[in-house]
This record gives sequence, structure tokens and C-alpha cells, in this order.
Amino acid sequence: MAFSLIRNINPAEYRVFTHNGRVFNAGDIVVWERTSDAYDVTTHALGTAITTNVAGVAVNTTTSADTTVSVVLLDPTHEWKVDCTNTANRNHNSMRVGLTNAGTVNNDGADGTTTADLFLQTDVADSTHLIGRILSIPQVSS
Repeated sequence: MAFSLIRNINPAEYRVFTHNGRVFNAGDIVVWERTSDAYDVTTHALGTAITTNVAGVAVNTTTSADTTVSVVLLDPTHEWKVDCTNTANRNHNSMRVGLTNAGTVNNDGADGTTTADLFLQTDVADSTHLIGRILSIPQVSS
């Protein structure tokens, strides 16, 4: 399932971006391409500080032959349902977690304090899915 938009106070804004033959699955995190080439977005590197670089979430699945991807742009008012690696637990609400892959968060029961910890859990959907927000700015403890 990956990331799935379930609530939005502000209307969701969708855009089509170019990429260099990257493979995206619908629901994957999409990050801004920060190199000086002709491409807008790319896939992310696991464990890296990507919070400030998140463009949004892929709407469609692409193959390496594709050069564009539709993206729902990141909005801090949007609530997302997402796959999680461990059994979902309401005791972990308000914890920040990072990604296991582009569509799964690592809910290990510890609050994350780095810019790689980009998902804020606000509730539990079921035993394998969390509800929360994708953080648009670094939410790092000092």
C-alpha cells in the first residue's frame, strides 16, 4: 500500500515532474532532484536526511522507460496511512520515525531525532498501518 492520503484540510495539489528513468511505485516518497541537470525529482536514499527535500508522494507507478511521474505535493495538513515494519502501537503516537523503504516507516518504538525521521505518527489504522503526517521541515531535537 505504501503512503495513501486519507485526510486533507487543504485540497491536494498534483503535479507532473520529470525524472531520469527512476522506478517509482504509487505511494512512494518522492524527493527533489538537487543536481544541475534537467530533472525535477528522484527516488530517495534510505537513512539520509531527506525531510527538507520531500516533494510529495508518487500517484502512479513508473518504469525505467518512463520520464515523468505524477506527485501529490507535500502539505503539512495532509494525513497519511502508511505501512509499518513492526506491529502498530498507539503508545507510539507523537513519535517521529524514518523510512524502511520508500513506502514503509520503521516504527521501532523510539522517537527519532534526525532529519531522516520524517513521519509523525498520530494514530493507528490497524496492526500493520499507521496514520500520521509527513514532516515538511526538520523536526530535530537539540
